[in-house]
Amino acid sequence: MSSGARGQAQTPIGNVRACGLTYELVLEWTYAIALGRRLTIQPDVQYVINPSGVSSVGNAVVLGMRIAIEF
Repeated sequence: MSSGARGQAQTPIGNVRACGLTYELVLEWTYAIALGRRLTIQPDVQYVINPSGVSSVGNAVVLGMRIAIEF
């Protein structure tokens, strides 16, 4: 096997950038808060590192909120 083919066939896990692979990493924090028997709110914060696996795009903070009302 030629050295070029060998490099394509093996993908070392610890050296992602050397293989030409990209990644996206998301860290998330969420917590459900009961405001009564029938109402719950759930804030959500996400920190996205290397969005879409493109290094030219900066990291992002995403905020969200879920509100649940039980009838």
